[in-house]
Amino acid sequence: MKTRYRNLAILVVAVFLAKFVFAETAASASQGQPVAFEWTYKYDPDPGKRSWVFANNVWTETRASGKKVKYQPVEKTVVREYNLALHGMIVRQTDDPTFDVFIPDLDNQFRWAFFRFKEGQWQYLSSISGVH
Repeated sequence: MKTRYRNLAILVVAVFLAKFVFAETAASASQGQPVAFEWTYKYDPDPGKRSWVFANNVWTETRASGKKVKYQPVEKTVVREYNLALHGMIVRQTDDPTFDVFIPDLDNQFRWAFFRFKEGQWQYLSSISGVH
């Protein structure tokens, strides 16, 4: 009898998580966007691993120091660099609206992130890994 109640409790928790926690994850993934990834940043400020997570329509970058930086989705686009056409999303830093990052879609052959200032030329930032 205890096993039956335990299994029922596990099922209730799983349904709750699927409905409330992962609903946004599924929506983002269905649009071809990752919901989490990381890269290694080699320059100042704050070199090291940077983890990105998408929740509540906001990307949060957690830097090696623990500092968190927020980005808002701007629009879907195609970045044409290195004789490639990479599909993805432009996100804009909330504290510095002149700084954009390009996050590649899941189906791109190359998972390369780019950045730009003041809507200028895209520049290679890093290859992303740990994509979900």
